[in-house]
Amino acid sequence: MKAKQITTYHVKGEAKTWEKALAPEDESKSVKMIESNVINLYPDFAFQTIEGFGGAMTESSAYLLSRMDEETQNQALQDIFGPDGLHARFVRVPIDSCDYSLEEYQAVADPVADPDLATFSIDRDRKYVLPMLKKAIEISAEPISVLMSPWSPPYQWKTAPKIAKNDAAVYGAMGMPVPEEIPQRNHGGSLKPEYYGSWAKYVVKYLQAYLDEGIPVTMLSLQNETVAATTWDSCVWTPEESKTYLKDYLYPEMKKAGLTDKIGIFIWDHNKERMIEHVLTVLDEETMDMVAGIAFHWYSGDHFEAVELMKQKYPDKTFMLSECCALHMPGRIGFATVVSDR
Repeated sequence: MKAKQITTYHVKGEAKTWEKALAPEDESKSVKMIESNVINLYPDFAFQTIEGFGGAMTESSAYLLSRMDEETQNQALQDIFGPDGLHARFVRVPIDSCDYSLEEYQAVADPVADPDLATFSIDRDRKYVLPMLKKAIEISAEPISVLMSPWSPPYQWKTAPKIAKNDAAVYGAMGMPVPEEIPQRNHGGSLKPEYYGSWAKYVVKYLQAYLDEGIPVTMLSLQNETVAATTWDSCVWTPEESKTYLKDYLYPEMKKAGLTDKIGIFIWDHNKERMIEHVLTVLDEETMDMVAGIAFHWYSGDHFEAVELMKQKYPDKTFMLSECCALHMPGRIGFATVVSDR
């Protein structure tokens, strides 16, 4: 394959592309330093296997797809999942609302008043998310695998937010005022230990409901952004709390439902730089076989050494980049500036 330089520019809002063939260059004879602008590829050296790529199907994205006319919607899904598209084969779906939902919601409006979860319903998901997921599955060039991730348990089961746990350095409070008196889906707070068992039953009901809809759920993470008390749906877990919930409540509940051989459990699901301390605490001889892999996000700096060290220590675990966003550039903390020509 010949190297070429591709430049995209805009003229009165219209994208134009300019290509120029590049001749091979012997770096050893070059009088200018080009290392910082070069990506070297060595196909003879192989390391981990990449199983595939994907993205999230949130309520917001599913809603936007639903607003398109049929031709545009089909083309968008074809571009992402189709045989001539990106071949995306992994889809992340929130359990209840997240920061990319139209509003806050939960499958049981008041689980304290309904401890048996008799009113549990995923009708909200049937409005936008499930129809788009099913279309993606039909279009996909390869079998789809779905990862389910909770952003927050029902707020009635949580403690009120705590300033001490709203760590802006871990992508948290962001300088906004935090109400400390009222439990809520937002601003962190933690799941009360007396509701660990109830939350495990809730999550299993969610997984089973999706499986009953024909959705190929193969993965579950314990908690999105485990230590971030964000201004949207969030819940703070210490590694010790995560471990207790996993081994004493979630895994036994999934095993009772016959799901442990169908759905792999992923821990952490947060930024790379604090992965090691959390994972080393959660994984031991008792929990090792309960965990299929480690999920991580790309925010708050590079810190790829953390991923490398964990892969060396746990070579049999699957490592999954479960979230990234163009608003947060790799290697930078905080929001990137988005430039538009409009």
